[in-house]
Amino acid sequence: MLRINLKKIQRMLVGLVKKFFSMYDRKKVPAPIPPNFDDKPEYMRLMYEKYGLMNLKEEDFKEIVATYYGMITRVDKQLGEVLNKLKEIGEYETSAIFLFSDHGDYTGDYGLTEKWPNGFHDCLIRVPLVVKMPGILPKTKLLDQMVQTINLFPTMLDIAQIQTLYTHFGKNLIPLMKGDTNKIREAVFAEGGYNINEPQCFENVIKSPDIPYIGIYYDKTNIPQQKPLTVARSAMIRT
Repeated sequence: MLRINLKKIQRMLVGLVKKFFSMYDRKKVPAPIPPNFDDKPEYMRLMYEKYGLMNLKEEDFKEIVATYYGMITRVDKQLGEVLNKLKEIGEYETSAIFLFSDHGDYTGDYGLTEKWPNGFHDCLIRVPLVVKMPGILPKTKLLDQMVQTINLFPTMLDIAQIQTLYTHFGKNLIPLMKGDTNKIREAVFAEGGYNINEPQCFENVIKSPDIPYIGIYYDKTNIPQQKPLTVARSAMIRT
C-alpha cells in the first residue's frame, strides 16, 4: 500500500515557497507608483478604499513587489525544468516555444493590487513575449515591436502548415522574426470589461468576506454589481 505523508509534503512545499518569496531584498525593490486618483477611472479609487489599501505603508507594498519577483523566479525555474527535459529527450532544438502572460498586476502601482477587467495601464497589459523558433530566432535577439496575443495563433498555424478557411485578425510573427519586415502593426489593441446587458458574463458574486479562501474577493465581485459602469466594456489603442 502506498502511504503518503501529507504533512511532510506540506512542509516541503512551504519551504520551497518561502525560498522564492524571500529571495529578494525588500529594501532594494523599487517603490511603486504612488496613488493619485484625480484623473483616474472611478474603479481605482473604489479598489483603493474598499480593499483597505490606504492602510498599507510603502514597506508593505515593497513586500508585495518582492514577493511578486519571487513568484516570477519560481515560474522561471519551472520553465527551466521543462526546457531541460526537452534537451534530455532530444526535442529542444526542434521545438517552438512561446512564453507569455495573459496580463500583469498592479503590484502596488497607484496604491493598488491585482488587476481590473477594463484596466489598461502598462503594468497590466505590457507583458513580455519570449519565443524560441527553430532556425529563425538568434539566442540574443530583442525585437522592440508591438505585438498582441492574437498574433500567436497564425504564427503557430504557419509552423504547423495549417491553412484556415475563415477570417482571423492575428498577424504571423515569423516574417518579423526573420527580419523580412520591420513591423507588422502600426497600433495594437486590447479590450476588457463586461456588457451590462450580459449579466451572465460577470464574475460570480462572493456573498461574504468571511468565506474561507474566496472571501478575499468579496469586494472585487461586489463593486461591479453596485456600480456596473466601473467594469463597462472598453477598448484601447496604443501606437
